[in-house]
Amino acid sequence: MMEIFLTFLIITYRRPEKVARLLRLFLDDRWQHLNHLKFEIVIADDHGEDGTYEIISPIINQLEENGWRVKYIYRETNLRGDRNLYYGYTRDSSGKFVWFLCDDDVIDVGLAIPYIEMVRQVNPLVSICGFVQGSDNHSGNFFGGDARLVQDFPEAVNYLIKFPKTTAYLMRRCPGINLDHVFERWDRTLFSWIGIPICLLAQTKNEGVLIYPAVVACADDDYGLLQYSYRIFGKLAFVIEDSIKLSGKSFQKIRPSLVNLTDNDEIKLCLNGLQAHYSWRCPIGYTTDVLNQELIFIQKNWLAIFRSQLRMVSFMKFIIYFLGSYVFHS
Repeated sequence: MMEIFLTFLIITYRRPEKVARLLRLFLDDRWQHLNHLKFEIVIADDHGEDGTYEIISPIINQLEENGWRVKYIYRETNLRGDRNLYYGYTRDSSGKFVWFLCDDDVIDVGLAIPYIEMVRQVNPLVSICGFVQGSDNHSGNFFGGDARLVQDFPEAVNYLIKFPKTTAYLMRRCPGINLDHVFERWDRTLFSWIGIPICLLAQTKNEGVLIYPAVVACADDDYGLLQYSYRIFGKLAFVIEDSIKLSGKSFQKIRPSLVNLTDNDEIKLCLNGLQAHYSWRCPIGYTTDVLNQELIFIQKNWLAIFRSQLRMVSFMKFIIYFLGSYVFHS
């Protein structure tokens, strides 16, 4: 029996129309160019209670008629994003590789086909493709250059944390390595899926990260207002440091190489987020609820701003952007 080469793992929660849109992409006839490989689609519904299956089942039937293997998994309880993704990767997927797909993102079928073919040829532990989001696709993981395999550990980690958007990541499954104990350390950080490949890179003698600069995926047009605080990137800093230490390597020695690693100072991260929200150069801002939450956080911690020169610099930039936003929009 032919081995399943790749699992398309779709993580979803209460967005059936977006899942349906993503599934329709797999009805494209161009996938026949890869008919020498075997695929499966796994839809991990995190207890949405919204009739997702009833909405997407006609598309699933079409896919199965076209030869696709499709599994719909409904969680008995809401696991939250980290655990739903982890279970999908370690328990529900059968492919040699797993491509993490958020339900609200879109992949370019024409560009995905040569990308998957390169993954087959290179056989990396992890692969990251180009991804863009926001109006005019202004932000993303712009790599530049040609596709390349990065095997230097610090450089590979630096790429992993450059722009941590799930849909840009494709990982080889390692069923012989039990990752449960490390996952439990990072559950609900939102970035456990970044720590896991760092540990795997060390345990598998660093088989490398494939960097594929072509923009294979993008966020949908609804992306524009952030529903989370920049302070979550403090959790990313924790996961990165912890995973490197668990890998038996010195974080202090590697840290200078990690230019993409953000500060874990919660107050500074909050100020950076407010700068971005009010900046006339950044089209992505906070939702009203998150903005109010961040302003309240700064009000409660305003004295702590003056205990750090870096915080004070960030605070002054925030004030400039805040005042400038009124001038720009007046």
